[in-house]
Amino acid sequence: MFKHNIKAYVIFVFVFVLLYNETFSFGIINLSQAWKLLLFFYLVIVVIKNKFIKPPTFVNLSYLRSFKYIFNQGMYYNPFVEILDFYRYSLFPLFYQFFLIKNFKLYQINRFLELTSIFFILSFLPFTFGIFESRGVQLDYYEGFENLTGIFQGAHAASITITFSVLTLLYFFKNYNLSHLRKFYYIALILFGLYLNYITYVRTGYLMILIGFVIIYLPKNISTRSIVKYLFFILILFVFVYFLIENNTDFYNRIFDIRLGNQKETGSGRLIFWNTIFNLWYNGDFFNLLFGFGFDEMANAIYDQTGLRVLAHNEFFTQLAQNGLIGLVLLIFFMKSLFKFIQSRKKMSSYRISITYFFIYVSLMLTQGGFWFFPEIYLALITYKLQKEYVQSKKIIK
Repeated sequence: MFKHNIKAYVIFVFVFVLLYNETFSFGIINLSQAWKLLLFFYLVIVVIKNKFIKPPTFVNLSYLRSFKYIFNQGMYYNPFVEILDFYRYSLFPLFYQFFLIKNFKLYQINRFLELTSIFFILSFLPFTFGIFESRGVQLDYYEGFENLTGIFQGAHAASITITFSVLTLLYFFKNYNLSHLRKFYYIALILFGLYLNYITYVRTGYLMILIGFVIIYLPKNISTRSIVKYLFFILILFVFVYFLIENNTDFYNRIFDIRLGNQKETGSGRLIFWNTIFNLWYNGDFFNLLFGFGFDEMANAIYDQTGLRVLAHNEFFTQLAQNGLIGLVLLIFFMKSLFKFIQSRKKMSSYRISITYFFIYVSLMLTQGGFWFFPEIYLALITYKLQKEYVQSKKIIK
């Protein structure tokens, strides 16, 4: 046991150093892109070398989504960016097939989810106490404003990963038999994680946390008592949020997007982004309508309107512009297939955390979009665990 713990500590120290230094660049590629590219090739080799195991439909659709990036107008003007998106979006289905091949046991999956969630939360301690300084990109609200990014490259990556970690530990706390000491440990980690999420000042993270709490604590058995208790819990959540809005200026400004004393467009300019993206797509030629403009053309269109080279802050609009109608349809089919997969396994023990992951992932795609490395791993692993429970339950019935 001690040897296993030592191995885990060494791995997490390595991951800490790696993530903390991701911003270092080697010419046109940075460390973040480099190590994920090596991981991509490793996963491809593992999947190709081993016997093919048929994955669920949503995994196949995810492969199609990733390949779609090398079939748009951007491949002609700037293929490097599209190829980067291709390998990034390929990681989710590759991870799922990697888990299938390795055939991890349920207790190993639980242990991985637990340890990684604890690691991500505790990794912020050196930054909270001022031992290390965050290297991530800061949100620009006013001179002197700071938000915590920890080992991550930006506040959004920090907030989103912390959200998945907190909700994972909350699920274990609520659904597993834990010793009193472990319960106290979990409570401390969850509270610290909520504090970290709060000081990242990322609204996407706030929304995801609220959705996660609401789903995890949703009563399994409907009764007057359970409904009253649940509504009381929801009331406490909203009272707490209202208290923060009324008593913390930074939190208030972040919620209502007040920068340098000025109220910005609704949703950090999201309505402008979405309108720009739709007009770009609608006025394209037949090829653009079907296959998309690629990243550069999309980012340039938003830059012309706002002065920012960013994604659309909504994966559906991003896909429409970058990968056209085909990309949008693939995304919708992927989401639908993933939801059906989870819903068809409602009796499994991991259903509640799986559906929680799904809905916070949907909220992430609606409010931010893009590819988020660690949440994609969490989602791939929990759906694999759900399927493993489902297969085992069928064997027991037989």
